[in-house]
Amino acid sequence: TGYTLTINGGTTIGFWPSHNITLNDVTLQDPKNGDVNNRITMASIQADVTLASVWSGKPQVTELVIVRPVVNVPLQRERTRDSSPAAKANAGGSDTIKIEHISITGGTIVFANLRDRIESRIETLNADATIGDDRRIVITGNARAGDRPLKFDIKATAPQPPLERQSIPAEFNIDAPGLLPSALTAKSEVRLNGTIAMFNNVS
Repeated sequence: TGYTLTINGGTTIGFWPSHNITLNDVTLQDPKNGDVNNRITMASIQADVTLASVWSGKPQVTELVIVRPVVNVPLQRERTRDSSPAAKANAGGSDTIKIEHISITGGTIVFANLRDRIESRIETLNADATIGDDRRIVITGNARAGDRPLKFDIKATAPQPPLERQSIPAEFNIDAPGLLPSALTAKSEVRLNGTIAMFNNVS
């Protein structure tokens, strides 16, 4: 992907009851961006893979479990041209690793603008995502924004890879008592451009 994966903890490989690998104390960062706040950290990642897919050279992940990830999202005043290596890495698509199920527990998203000393957080994020053979994606989860609970579910159908610059139809349902007067339902077309996600034709 062009990003640097740093493993600061131990690594475990298991063979029973499933073939899996666990990485502890992990950091993911763009090596061209020296800002220590612009990175993703995780307490651990566990990937269950089928042994046959490992031998074939195209790993198929049946289960990806991410524990206590922390994602830092910079709040920018203006959009800048995105030249991150991830934007170029998605151009292929034929060798993309297939992931069937993703589970996230205890996640945190930090929105911050250091210059203006602005910071807000979404904490205790728990999410469950399934990706079907028909590229149908279903994501459900809950979190807390301050002292207010938040529930959400997202449904989308991904096009054939590469996903870059293709429109992805999606449906969103957000229930946030205390923040919204009622549950919010929306439809949109999502388009990925490097590390930028654009939401068009929102209804």
